[in-house]
Amino acid sequence: MVVVAVVASGFVLLGVSAARHARWRDAFAAQLRAQALWHDDAVPVLSWAVLVAEAVVGGGGVLVLSFGAGAFALGPFLMAMALLGAGFVGLQAFLLVRRPDAPCGCDPGHDAKVGVGTLLKAAWPALAGVLGLVALPAQGLDALTIGAALVAVVGGLALAALLDRAPALFDAG
Repeated sequence: MVVVAVVASGFVLLGVSAARHARWRDAFAAQLRAQALWHDDAVPVLSWAVLVAEAVVGGGGVLVLSFGAGAFALGPFLMAMALLGAGFVGLQAFLLVRRPDAPCGCDPGHDAKVGVGTLLKAAWPALAGVLGLVALPAQGLDALTIGAALVAVVGGLALAALLDRAPALFDAG
């Protein structure tokens, strides 16, 4: 049940991030420019690529998981989630060391700077993807009773909401 909740939270976190990046795409592009890592001509393509990757992996993972697919069917989504998360952690770590005043890019609605909370939020999809690859029940949600599946899904949503707030909780001030 815990593994399902963690995996669900990772997918939901990516889906919420995609929705934010779509809603505030211009602000997201401005944050990418402010990171001073990307050539200005690459920023529009990069902003779309991140948005699409988050939407496909997050939304697709939620859909496949919700249809009761097991670990095998979720494998490509879990691997993609782990790789996206690893990329986000690498970016956040680089920014923390080399450009600590740059915006994290995780929430275009706010100009949060890189810190412990943004690293935690970036790392969660990587951890959730790896945990899903090694410990997700072969039958996914179908391995759980209805009550346990409900608790896992609600727990995953609550965990995603908490992790989404991590930058504000840890990096405020």
